[in-house]
Amino acid sequence: MPQAIIVAFDRFPARMCGCYGNEQIETPNLDRLAAEAVLFEQHFADHVSKGKDRCALWTGRYDFVRQVAAGTSPIRAMRDAGVHTEVFVEDGCAQRLTDEFDVVHAVHGRDGDAARPAETPFTRLASQVAARLDNISLDDDVLLWLQSRGLPAACDPPQAFLEPYQHSEPPDRKLDDVRHDVARAACATLVDLALGKLLDRTDPHEAPQRLLLVTALQGTDWHTGFDNADRVTREFAEDAVHLPLLIRLEADDTGRRQGLTQTVDLMPTLLDWFGCAQTAVACDGQNLLPVVRGDSQAVRDVAWTCNDHGWSVRTSEFCMVSVSGEHSVPLMSAGDESRGRCRLFLQPDDPWLIHDVAVEYPDVVSALHTRLLNFVSRQDLRPDHA
Repeated sequence: MPQAIIVAFDRFPARMCGCYGNEQIETPNLDRLAAEAVLFEQHFADHVSKGKDRCALWTGRYDFVRQVAAGTSPIRAMRDAGVHTEVFVEDGCAQRLTDEFDVVHAVHGRDGDAARPAETPFTRLASQVAARLDNISLDDDVLLWLQSRGLPAACDPPQAFLEPYQHSEPPDRKLDDVRHDVARAACATLVDLALGKLLDRTDPHEAPQRLLLVTALQGTDWHTGFDNADRVTREFAEDAVHLPLLIRLEADDTGRRQGLTQTVDLMPTLLDWFGCAQTAVACDGQNLLPVVRGDSQAVRDVAWTCNDHGWSVRTSEFCMVSVSGEHSVPLMSAGDESRGRCRLFLQPDDPWLIHDVAVEYPDVVSALHTRLLNFVSRQDLRPDHA
């Protein structure tokens, strides 16, 4: 019978993982999972606004500050199909939609340099799920969901995890920046250690019908210090929107996939895994199982991302950012590209979105802006207070 374990971090950029190219931060268990799973190279967030309760991961719908449409939710559809659902929620995570699950576990932990690793929130989260697996038969249809902060804005790991990263930094680095980077690196290694203990309990050879998926909702928030236009643009940079996505199915389904994917694609994937009729559930995303199994190369040719004051449309070659102004709902209009509101950056050569090449590629800007206008016009956009 199909089972699934989902590990979802609020914040965890792909670049913090060794399997995504980081050579300084130790993430051996994520790297081990990458060798056993399918790794998606170009997985991107759909929304990067601060303070928003993002629910695209649980609904399969774009949540561009609109109200999620009424109807059967994906979690409810799974329950109706006989799947037992449990969510384990770490302190500090958004609680929205957790009442859709059969069982909700609130997991408490302790941060700080004096905390023991076993006391930290994600370690306790992973330990509870590992213990829960001991009481689940392989004949049961079960979804276990772990929702973690991942790398919170104020990382405060135990001192033992800080020490390996407290080496000298270039003199032009600000001290606060160095401390922040060290703390994030230490948190990433701590999270990886706890994830390893969960991986040890989920051998794909012993449970071939158990899907394991690890991902995040956002990357990091590092855009302070720029003027307003630059700040909006930097919120779409790779560090903020490029996320890890690893899916482990059968032992033979491994490798790397280059096609673009987004958060909204994950729930249709789960619905198909559990054999639920997707026609009864309104989802904006695409099923990734054919890509995981090698039957398809890609499910989309563009990725859309929104923040409070702009949009981006990303292809494998370009990232266009449209700065929309100070509005609770980012506005789009024809002619933005000719008024200098659109910026274009080569990908993957310019991950930090620094070198604007819009003047050099006017036809690309026009084509992407038209596609973005058409996409936005189909969204039910409303202010937060609507």
